[in-house]
Amino acid sequence: MTYQREVYLLLIRELKRLEKEYMQCTTEQVRLHVQEDILLLKEAITILYLNE
Repeated sequence: MTYQREVYLLLIRELKRLEKEYMQCTTEQVRLHVQEDILLLKEAITILYLNE
């Protein structure tokens, strides 16, 4: 497995973790921060995927 593929899989794993965390957020401020992290991760995953 290439290094890029490993990073890609780690990002997907982290995205799934953040999506679970987002569902458990109790305050809107925390939810917005988690949502921002999710969007950044999705962008990173897309960039890696397109560069494969």
